[in-house]
Amino acid sequence: MMINRRLIGVVPDSMRYIGGNVALQWLSLLANIALTTALACFLRDLCLGTAGQGELMRTVLVAVAAAAVRFVCSLGSAG
Repeated sequence: MMINRRLIGVVPDSMRYIGGNVALQWLSLLANIALTTALACFLRDLCLGTAGQGELMRTVLVAVAAAAVRFVCSLGSAG
């Protein structure tokens, strides 16, 4: 188990911060999944020859949003 129960027993208020950190890491993981999916779909469209301006813009917007979410999650979990 990654969380030492005895350590949590010494500082029971820390569980709230651990839960918040885990939630931020899950949110960052979801942003990574969205980015990977968007890039894979764009590459598929490129291979099929159906990629256009709309697909490129969608991929760029997802990439920027995912980067912003990951940045906020990194700041939140570090502090």
